[in-house]
Amino acid sequence: VKTFDLPTGTNSIYFRAREANAKLYNVAIVPVTVPPPAVGVINVSSTSGYYKAGLTLTISVTFADTVDVTGSPRLALNSGGTGIYSSGSGTATLTFSYTVGASQNAKPLDYSSTASLTLNGGTINHAGTPAILTLPTPGAASSLSYNNSITIDTANPVATITGPSLPSTQGLAVTYYITFTDNYGPITSLLSASTVSLNTSGSASAILTYNN
Repeated sequence: VKTFDLPTGTNSIYFRAREANAKLYNVAIVPVTVPPPAVGVINVSSTSGYYKAGLTLTISVTFADTVDVTGSPRLALNSGGTGIYSSGSGTATLTFSYTVGASQNAKPLDYSSTASLTLNGGTINHAGTPAILTLPTPGAASSLSYNNSITIDTANPVATITGPSLPSTQGLAVTYYITFTDNYGPITSLLSASTVSLNTSGSASAILTYNN
């Protein structure tokens, strides 16, 4: 078995036979098309967990072969943010820098679609031929969220207060329930019942609940 390292594009492989007089003859010509390299794996170098506004993550996009980059390609994310190309030209792995912006949320973080990698006026080529930019389906094998568990959480918890109407008789105890809900990140203890204040005289008694 002989292995050939063929360049991108259409190549012709010649199969030849040698007669007794040592003359060579072409027996068959087989065209072989080598496609440009496609994206194989999307990953992130940051530790899995929760990320707030202002934090920066480095996302890697790995192709099947080396690629050369010009300009500033972009990677659209499902948080509403964008990864900006930072390095990797001449290698198979390109890195994109994503700084979490205000009001951006995602659980889990992934790119927006299979077409999220865009050139933004630049190029991503292999041996002068444009690389295939189609990404794995979000959530599927080799995708960003498949390989990592990153949550972007810039939303403040929402507090809901429930309880009875104030009684007309003084001296009766009233208990209110304060429920904090956050759809993106875990909620730790935000306050104690002793910090709940009233807009009237008297003391407060509250039962606090945290919903994630």
